[in-house]
Amino acid sequence: MKFILSLLLTCFSILCVAQEDSVQSIMMRGIDYHDNGQYDLSLIEYQKAYNLEPKNAFVNYEMALSHYYLGNKTRAEKFAKTASNEASENGLQAIILLGAIYDERGDHKKSIKMYREGIKTFGDYYLLWYNLGVTANTMKDYALAEEAFLKAINNKLDHAGSHYALASIMMLQNRRVEALYPLYFFLMLEADTDRSEMAFSDVVRLMQRGVVTKRDENGQLVIELQVQNPDKQDDPMGAGDLFLSMLQAANSNVDNADKTELEHFKTNTKDIFMFMNNQDFGDRKDFFTTYYIPFFAEIVESNYYETFVHYVRQSAYPDSQAWVMSHTDELGDFFDWLDNLEVDQ
Repeated sequence: MKFILSLLLTCFSILCVAQEDSVQSIMMRGIDYHDNGQYDLSLIEYQKAYNLEPKNAFVNYEMALSHYYLGNKTRAEKFAKTASNEASENGLQAIILLGAIYDERGDHKKSIKMYREGIKTFGDYYLLWYNLGVTANTMKDYALAEEAFLKAINNKLDHAGSHYALASIMMLQNRRVEALYPLYFFLMLEADTDRSEMAFSDVVRLMQRGVVTKRDENGQLVIELQVQNPDKQDDPMGAGDLFLSMLQAANSNVDNADKTELEHFKTNTKDIFMFMNNQDFGDRKDFFTTYYIPFFAEIVESNYYETFVHYVRQSAYPDSQAWVMSHTDELGDFFDWLDNLEVDQ
């Protein structure tokens, strides 16, 4: 009798292992279909695994994702909810997916609530904060979006999308200097893509905004500074915005007429970064004052400023792209220096 019982237990264990392996192999076949864009075929495989383990978070999340890409948002929500109950990587990704589904449905408050619940469970995971910021931006709640993107950056400094998103909400509010810093940081992380070309164009527009040039009745050039946020001119950031306009006005002077775009860019970038570094921010302690501003001040005062300039503008200018390709040693030294740079916070 003991032998029979032992044999039955062994067979049961083998059966459990076989079933687990079966679910895993089924899911791998489904993921292969999913990765090839064959979402309907992936769901056929996932359904087999679901029949074996209907509460499995991995199975439910992958089913939700394929339904999502097929446009079956209601079905996707159902499976994502099941997966989100598990405190695992699959549960975390399911929460992000649910937040996106609610956001696209227009239920932004429910989306925000979902991300906040995820943060309570999983902590300050950068993608939870990033997606919360995206939804807050859709709601035009720029204060919440700013907080969320900064939280994402603080938790993953090299997440390029968070820097670009932060810059975007600053641009929407005409906060020019506060948009420039995350744009430059984004360009250091992602220097030569379609997004970086757009980001560099944003930098140029921010530099040029706030100045109107025209001819008077006598044909003389007239330069007018336009104040974007008059109520913030006594604030260091507002002063920085005004200084940007003054730099652009100076570019139009006869004395600077012969300067190249590269020369203007180098001068203006250095001047604005040093101007901001010399501002008195009082008790203000945030990511701008404790990291962005001192970080870029260190760069423009270093021996690597020329390297930095060519690196961040390479997506828009072939001459800088050629410079970067022919100065790989200098580039390597620059990034080694950055790795060892300690910003006083």
